[in-house]
Amino acid sequence: MQISKFFYKTLFLALALVLFSINSWAQSSGSLPEFLSLEERDRVLKEGKEKDRTEALIKMSSGRLEVAKTNFQAENFELSRNEIKNYGNLIDYTITFINSSVKKDGDKKKLFKMLDLSLRRDLAVLETLRFELPGKYAEEANEVYERVRKARVVALGAIFGKEFFPTD
Repeated sequence: MQISKFFYKTLFLALALVLFSINSWAQSSGSLPEFLSLEERDRVLKEGKEKDRTEALIKMSSGRLEVAKTNFQAENFELSRNEIKNYGNLIDYTITFINSSVKKDGDKKKLFKMLDLSLRRDLAVLETLRFELPGKYAEEANEVYERVRKARVVALGAIFGKEFFPTD
């Protein structure tokens, strides 16, 4: 009887530790942003290769920026600001994904090159939006612009080396 109590307590403790470590790992590897729809989540998660997932994230983030631009043109500034924030969060997630999932430097460089090409184009759109949005909406757009600009510096640093583009 003593052995079975000890066994069950040990088993319970081991199970609790396993569940805690799985939860910690999921949080540290970065879960997908909450604002994504189920369809968008499925589209990203179905991609098994890092390159395919990165491409899906880049397309999704650029799509968010286009929606922000469309909302701005329709003078729906709050929705535009929200999509700009979503765009920034997707870029942050993409950087985290590339850094945490890709092991080889050559593969990482290729993914950062794809991201850089997208950011180069998107930063021009984002810069226009941040200057044209009314004041109370422009502040957050400015913050996102600065984060995305820094993300591009991180991407360029990964491509060309940190001595050319220091990230600190």
